[in-house]
Amino acid sequence: MPRRQTLTQNHLAKLPRRAKRYYMADPVQQGLILRIPPQGPIGYSAVAWRGGKQSWMAVGSTATISLEEARALARDACRKIQSGLPRTVAPLHSVSAICDLWLKLKADGEGYRTAPERRRIIERYIRPHIGDRVFTDLRRSDIANLLDLLAERHGKAMADQVLKALAAVSHWYESRDDDYRSPLTRGMRRSPATPRERVLGDDEIRIVWELASESGPYGALLKVALLSGQRRAKLEGLRWEQIDASGTWHIPREAREKQTAGDLKLPPLALEIIYSQPRLVGDSRVFRRPNDVAIANFRRATGLPHWTIHDLRRTARSLMSRAGVQTEISELVLGHSIKGIQKVYDRHSYFEEKAQALAKLAALIERIVNPPVANVVALEASS
Repeated sequence: MPRRQTLTQNHLAKLPRRAKRYYMADPVQQGLILRIPPQGPIGYSAVAWRGGKQSWMAVGSTATISLEEARALARDACRKIQSGLPRTVAPLHSVSAICDLWLKLKADGEGYRTAPERRRIIERYIRPHIGDRVFTDLRRSDIANLLDLLAERHGKAMADQVLKALAAVSHWYESRDDDYRSPLTRGMRRSPATPRERVLGDDEIRIVWELASESGPYGALLKVALLSGQRRAKLEGLRWEQIDASGTWHIPREAREKQTAGDLKLPPLALEIIYSQPRLVGDSRVFRRPNDVAIANFRRATGLPHWTIHDLRRTARSLMSRAGVQTEISELVLGHSIKGIQKVYDRHSYFEEKAQALAKLAALIERIVNPPVANVVALEASS
């Protein structure tokens, strides 16, 4: 049985044809045998030994699959033969196909709130790099190389988000397949898993606020984030019809979401910023999602250590305490649920209390960004 030194997809078309069928071992994948007929597609077979007997298993031909796909199938088939598993050839699915199936059956099918963000990550960071790869053929080194590349180009935080998406897909697939084992393991994060504690000081708030005033819709979103204490996803999902004539924002509760802030009467400063945004025909969103470049440019322009939009939510919570807002009311403004027995029996909406809390927060922010000029008393020089 002849064996070449190398074998590529291009080499297949140049293999000589003989009067009778002959066989050739693949020099790359042990156990993959090529069946070269006098004419027509070249067949692929997997061959392995078990119990002193040699077993053959057809895995396809050049008419249906590529050489790389045949190698992956042969590797899986040989393992099944040697382990005594059922000798069936599982269909080869690409990373893109498995991700699409996960989005359809799991993320969208079960109403994940994170489904839009997961879809964005798959489309932008996973599909372009490894979308064409055979999903079950991905190795730990493949994923590590991808994470290194993304960390260099887009930052460690984004690489970790990609890792999280891949983990969700691979663990879901693992629960559905008898043989697949996820290649992901501990220690693959590119940034330390430490809780964020960053709260902006007064000087930092002034810097962010001033730069936000010159940054169009994205800057407006940041200001409203600080004035309302709401999550970025809620602000990006804010639509004109959610704000009524009284200036109350009726925050919808999404499927699988534990709690929201409910109805919030926004302070005049927040409403002024919102109503200054342009209304686009056919698009009811107040704010549109900023691209990563705009976010990176804004962070760079502040000159501050790394911070995220979520830090504004933490800052708003701290400012409410500073303004004298009760802890329970501050938590309700942020959309955190009441705990324990109080949650069972207390059905009060706290609408007015939340409105007063946001009014106090806005007043404090205005004093921070526009500090009063100290009174100067001019003293006449004594004669």
